[in-house]
Formats: sequence, C-alpha cells, structure tokens
Amino acid sequence: MNKNSGVVYCITMISQTTNSGDKLDDISIDCIAVYSNKKKAVEVAKEMEDNHNKVGFTDECVYDVFEFTLDAEPMLLAFQRKKLKQIEETNDKVDEALTELMRTGHIDQLIGEDGHFYYELTSDGKAIADKIPELVKKLFKKD
Repeated sequence: MNKNSGVVYCITMISQTTNSGDKLDDISIDCIAVYSNKKKAVEVAKEMEDNHNKVGFTDECVYDVFEFTLDAEPMLLAFQRKKLKQIEETNDKVDEALTELMRTGHIDQLIGEDGHFYYELTSDGKAIADKIPELVKKLFKKD
C-alpha cells in the first residue's frame, strides 16, 4: 500500500472456458495478488500472461491490474443508490396515480387469494379507457 494514498493494485485473472453445444461459456474473474507498487503489479501480470500460453492452458485468459483506494466506496454503490431512489420515486408516483384513480372511481382495489393487491376498472374507468388512445394522440401531436 502506498503510505500516503492508501492505494493497492490488484492483479486479476479474467478467464473464459469455451463449452461445446448450447452451453454458455464459463467466465471467471479472480483477484490473484495485491501489490502496493503499480510497476511491480504490472510486471507480474505481464509475466503471468506471457507464461499462460507457454504452459499450454487451453482457456482464454487475460491478466490485468486494477487500482483500488482502501476504504473507498465502490462506484457501483453510488449507481445502485441512484437507481433505488428512482425506483422509490416511480413507486410513489404509481401509488399517487392509483390513489387518484380510486378516489375518482375509475378503479377498484381488490385483494387476491395470494394476498396481493389487484386493480380492476370500474364502469367509469372502462368508459374513459376507451378514450385514452385519442387523448394520448392529442398530447403527442406530430408536426
């Protein structure tokens, strides 16, 4: 680890074994070593990749070096949090829309045998449902 930055360099082995027939290929990604010095990590990864073919392994394999900052949250976590927030906001909007449709008498809420909620158009809902395609067309009129 670099004393000042808390950075480590992980050598990864990315391998693919080709299967025959309709089976999907097997792909694996393994961290096989961790170094505090980037130059050394790159040298070792290159040597391993060069040796891989000489040894006669039949799977396709690539060795790479990834840099990680210790105790740093992964970038994927920020992406996941953003997506979860979008899902929550969408669910809130759907809940609001369903509540409004029930309030206006366009749908009824039912509870199925499985305990889940289901919604059914009322006669008022069916009457307006027939008009929805025309309303949407008016909203998205092409020039």
